[in-house]
Order: sequence, then structure tokens, then C-alpha cells
Amino acid sequence: HFLYNALEAIQSAALLHGGAKLAGAVGALATLFRYNVNGGETVPLAQELEITRAYLTLQALRFQDRIEVIENIRDEALPLSVMKLILQPIVENAVYHGLEPKLSAGTLYLSARLEENDLLLCVYDDGVGIPPDTLSRLRQALRASGQERPDAHVGLWNVHHRIRLYYGEPY
Repeated sequence: HFLYNALEAIQSAALLHGGAKLAGAVGALATLFRYNVNGGETVPLAQELEITRAYLTLQALRFQDRIEVIENIRDEALPLSVMKLILQPIVENAVYHGLEPKLSAGTLYLSARLEENDLLLCVYDDGVGIPPDTLSRLRQALRASGQERPDAHVGLWNVHHRIRLYYGEPY
């Protein structure tokens, strides 16, 4: 509770002194913090998107105008229940591994749609890419059940294994 109140105070001070971008970033950080400490395993996709956008607000402060975000979110997907922190870590990986190393501006594309009875969440970027041998090893590690968490791509590994535990093998 203390940390959330401290963030609110910093946000108010930034607004009073003309720091709208800083105030927005502090507000986004407070939103992320609140989301992480509140209970429950699942949330509507709309709420998970809100948290992902809060993360991107923080990154916008860091990257200025280097990242353009394009969303194609179908309305019928918004109320569907998803696991908390299923999308934001994947977006973070795209920013960190794909767009940050890119010297020029980049684009992050998010989409959500229903296909038959499945919710498909997609995250694309036009960053530096991943070498084919690294991608092959990563895919192999993700397919292996019960494997210990790797040192790299921890966010992707965590999301993958949480989905597998929650939804089962068909995932």
C-alpha cells in the first residue's frame, strides 16, 4: 500500500510541475504494481491489454518515438478470460530482444481474435530477429516438458509453461 501511495504522490508532483510524460509513466507503473499484487489467476483480456499498454507507456518514455504500436484486437475477444501476465511478458521480450537492439524505429503489432473455440494472441515486431539456430533451440526447449527454466528467454518459457499447466497439452 505504501509503494502505491508513494507512486501516486510522485505522479501528482510531476503533473504539478509540468511533467506530463513522467506523470503518465508513474501512473503506468502504479497500474502495473497494483495489477501484480491483486489476487486471482485470470482476468478479462481487456484488463490484460490495459496492463500491456501500461508497460508500453513506460517503454515510450525510454524509447521516445522509436516504437510504434499497432493493435488489431477483435471486440469479441475482450471479455474472454486469460491468465494474468500472459501477454505483457511476450511484449516485453519483443521490445527487449527485437526492437531495442534495432538502431532505427520499429513496429510492434498486437492482435487478438477467436478462431473456432480458441483465443489467438499474436505479438509481432520488425526488430533484429532471432538467429535460426537460437530459434530452433528455443522451440526444442519449449517442447520439452518438465525441463528446468533456461537462463535466457525466461519470460517466454514462463508463459509457455504456465499455459501448459493451466490449459493442458492441447496448447
